[in-house]
Amino acid sequence: MLERDKMRGALFENFVVMEALKHRFNQGKASNLFYFRDATGNEIDLLLFTGGGGRGC
Repeated sequence: MLERDKMRGALFENFVVMEALKHRFNQGKASNLFYFRDATGNEIDLLLFTGGGGRGC
């Protein structure tokens, strides 16, 4: 059961990233979406860099 729950989270995370990417492409914008993980394992699943800086989700 636990493995299924982990997979659901990963699939949902992938869905959100793909929707954000589609939205940018449909607007004719560049794909400036990134993922970040530091040396201790902390992570930001979706970074969007804009002209004024970055935003994390």
